[in-house]
Order: sequence, then structure tokens, then C-alpha cells
Amino acid sequence: MSQKEQFKQLRDRIDKIDDQLLGLLNERAGCALAIGAVKETTAGAVVYRPEREAQILRRVIKASAGPLTPTQVTGIYREIISACRSGEEKPKVAVLGPVGTYSEMAAVKHFGQEVAI
Repeated sequence: MSQKEQFKQLRDRIDKIDDQLLGLLNERAGCALAIGAVKETTAGAVVYRPEREAQILRRVIKASAGPLTPTQVTGIYREIISACRSGEEKPKVAVLGPVGTYSEMAAVKHFGQEVAI
């Protein structure tokens, strides 16, 4: 098999995996929306549950067989959790200083891109 054919075969495989990932991410987001709907009917229910998010991160890091590092898995899942949580409610975070400062970067790193600053 030529190098060009190998690239095409591998890229086609990546495209199929991406399609599967997208389907699973949308399914996960749908579940998060359903959880949000249940929380709306529950008095005192809290959208942002840091202990639950920490539990998810610990579980997926432990389950990962590589080659992704724990840091990479954490970054990916922070964004997945952030995107899914935003269907319920975006966390509002106050930061010190103007846009682009370390405070803002730290908030985004912790809460993901779907945070209201």
C-alpha cells in the first residue's frame, strides 16, 4: 500500500471515529439536559456540583488506557462537562482585572469555555 493510500485509510478511520464521538457527545449533552429538567423540579437543586465533576474526572483518568495523558484527558473532559453544563446554566465567575489576565485564564481552565465572566 502506498503512503498516500495509508494516509487516506487512516484519515477515513479518524473521520468515522469523529462521527461516533460527535454522536456520543450529543447523547451525553441530551442526558445533561434531562438532568437539568429534573433539577428544575427539585427545590434547592444546584446546577454546578464540583464534587460530581471531580468524580467524573477521577473516573475517566483511571479508565484511560492511553496514549492520552491524565492532563490531556482532564482538559478534554473539562470542556465536555462545561459544554454539557451550559445547557443547564452557565456558571458566572467574577475575576480580578481586565480580559486576558491570569484570573480569567484560571477561571476558563477550571470551568471550561462555557463560563460567563
